[in-house]
Amino acid sequence: PHALAIFAERLANKYQVQDKDADYSMVTNHKFSDYNGILNANSFDAFLYGERQPLGDVLLTGATGFLGIHILRDLLINYNMPIICLVRDKNGIRGEQRLKTIYCHYFGIETVNMLEDRVSVVSADITEIHALDKVERKHLTVINCAANVKHFSSDSDIERVNIESVRNLIDFCLRTDSRIIHISTLSVAGRSVDGFPDALLTENSLYFGQNYTDNKYVYSKFTAEDLLFAAILDKRLSAKIIRVGNLSPRYGDGKFQINFLTNSHMAMYRAYVKLGMVPQVALDVMMEFSPIDEVARAVLLLSETPRDCILFHAVNNHKQSLSDVLYGFEKSGIVIRQVDEVEFHQALNRVIKNQKDFQLLLPLVAYNSSGGHQMKPLGYICDYTNKVLCHLGYHWPTINYNYVSLFVDVLKSLGYFDV
Repeated sequence: PHALAIFAERLANKYQVQDKDADYSMVTNHKFSDYNGILNANSFDAFLYGERQPLGDVLLTGATGFLGIHILRDLLINYNMPIICLVRDKNGIRGEQRLKTIYCHYFGIETVNMLEDRVSVVSADITEIHALDKVERKHLTVINCAANVKHFSSDSDIERVNIESVRNLIDFCLRTDSRIIHISTLSVAGRSVDGFPDALLTENSLYFGQNYTDNKYVYSKFTAEDLLFAAILDKRLSAKIIRVGNLSPRYGDGKFQINFLTNSHMAMYRAYVKLGMVPQVALDVMMEFSPIDEVARAVLLLSETPRDCILFHAVNNHKQSLSDVLYGFEKSGIVIRQVDEVEFHQALNRVIKNQKDFQLLLPLVAYNSSGGHQMKPLGYICDYTNKVLCHLGYHWPTINYNYVSLFVDVLKSLGYFDV
């Protein structure tokens, strides 16, 4: 009854500030603390002494997305197993053709032969309950990159893609003796409310008192993890959750996602360009860039770790200060002035009076309160994951102003900063 009351209250408040003591799952029969056993077993000793899990045959969802297509490319280059891609038909275009078109966009038409030789495409919508009935294979490794990354929506499309698809995949994996590698986000760290909690998201935690319900995207990704942990605990599902950070342009050539206009991190830089200035107080803020091709490599390496290794943070541990990032912009011919806070906020308040400009500058508008509560985004640590990756011979690339300048040039050529 108590859990039901919490659930009803949260729904009524439409994702507003949650009870600090709400250690009850909204979708399973568990307290979040029930997961402590399997989370605590996620250790470096488990990695060192456990049995490696080869990928085997792969079912990939979300293959047309930015991360999914790069995971597919890495599978084709570095592995030799058959791959099944679940791709929905869209706007009258079959899933197979959509996949080929997007693959050619990122990697060139000369590479499509490898795709045709190794990949079987099943036209299906992962959010539909019977979609996976079309997949007749068993004992697969399911890599789930399917996600709706919009942070706000007036309908149920976020929940449908990010939650219901995971329910379907859990059922499929249990039915076919398959395992799942689920791509999540470090955004599940959520926010503190009035200074609580004063903690970081770790590779051994899900709920630690953070507010995760006031943003539909964060709520949906948190809930998906909740469902997976419950299935690991109750039904012995073989699963890994890999949280990723800021998916950035490719390290080698600066190639960015097709729908770059929807990228919230890049929108912040476009807002600074629009305003033509940055507050000096922000220059020391450390910025995270995880190049998409490097994330794909890390995900696949982590996917083969022992079964008890169920949670990783695949995020670049080499950060750059905002001042260094802006120097990369300057190298590409975009100069952003450094001003004091007073001048910055005066300019910001002046410009956002225009409705069009308000939308562009939205990433710079501080939304740090809700119902009178002070809200602050919470951070994360990734020491365990990077220790594992290091042991596997992988190291994240160092990000510098040359990398920034590279992708800024690409985005400039697309007119992204012409605002």
